[in-house]
Order: sequence, then structure tokens, then C-alpha cells
Amino acid sequence: MRSFLLTWNPRSWEWTDLPTELEKSRSGQPVDLNWRCHSKSPVPGDRAFLLRQGVEPRGIMGSGEVRNATYRPEPDGPRHVDVQMYVLLDPLRDGVLPIAALQDGALAGVHWGTQSSGIEIPEGAAIELQAKWHSFLEGIGRPHGGTEWLESTIFPDEISTPEQLVEGGLGRLGKISPALLGKSSPGWLQDSAQDFGSF
Repeated sequence: MRSFLLTWNPRSWEWTDLPTELEKSRSGQPVDLNWRCHSKSPVPGDRAFLLRQGVEPRGIMGSGEVRNATYRPEPDGPRHVDVQMYVLLDPLRDGVLPIAALQDGALAGVHWGTQSSGIEIPEGAAIELQAKWHSFLEGIGRPHGGTEWLESTIFPDEISTPEQLVEGGLGRLGKISPALLGKSSPGWLQDSAQDFGSF
């Protein structure tokens, strides 16, 4: 499973039905979007993050899952991809995860000023981005539903048993971020994180 960065610049395109989409997301329903994507690489099940550019506030305003391979609606037109957004924030009401908060660690290597919607986010940066996004959503009281959050190795608060720690893929990652381990995390999980190592 890979992660891709879709972009929206209000200066370039007026999202006329955004209020309707935001209301739908606030009610807990997924939002289906058809979005421009220059990359041919996304496949069903990949993650998608939506980045607001151009005007403040600039930052991550949504996340979801790719529903199909990219395609061209018109033979000579740009590529598009269908995405189901599990979270879509109102930048002016809810805020965004700001670009300024995405400049450290592996995230510093992501081209946040890209002019191409649909660039791939490297795996290490994607893990860090999910962690920050998860924390940001919790901070504003928004759930982070959808299958994109089922990888319990990335979000340890979703791990309930030691067996799930292994079955969920910690052996694949080999490490777990201590930033995601709060005081409410089970003792065995915190011990396991120390044993396996951390980011």
C-alpha cells in the first residue's frame, strides 16, 4: 500500500460543491471525489492525502483511499482518479495540518509545493504524516474512520493484543513510533516498542 498527495489550489479552481461535501463528511459519511492525478501509479487501496495550496491556510485537509486506477476522462485530457475521502476538513472552520508542521524528519523530503497533483509520498514520510494527521484529527475532535487507518502498527492505540502486534505487520515495519504511545497504551505494547526499537 502506497500513499499519494493530491492537491487543491483555490486560486486555480473553485470547488463549488465543497460546502456540500464538507457537510457530508461532518456527518460521518465518506465523500467520493474525482480528482486530477498526474501519476499512473495509484491503485485501489492506496492512501490519498489532500493538500490545500496557494492560499492560507495551506496544509493537509483530507485523507482517504484510492478506488481505481487512474484514467483519462477525455483521450487527450489529464489523468484522474476516484478517491473516497474518509475525512474532509473545512480549512477555515476546522483548520488544516499546516505545511509548517511537515518540515522535519522524513517529511522534509516531500515536495509540498508540487505543481503536480498525485505525487507519491515515500514510505517513511507517509508513516510520519499519518502519525501527525492522526494526532491533529484527535486534537480537533474528528474521527479518522475508513480502511486507511486499519494498519494497527502505525496507530498503536488500535492494537488490542500482542498477537495483533505481529499479525498487523510490526515485523514488516520493525519499528513503532514512540510519539504514538500515550499513557493509555497497554504496558505490553510500550515494552514491545522498546524491544523492537523506535523511529
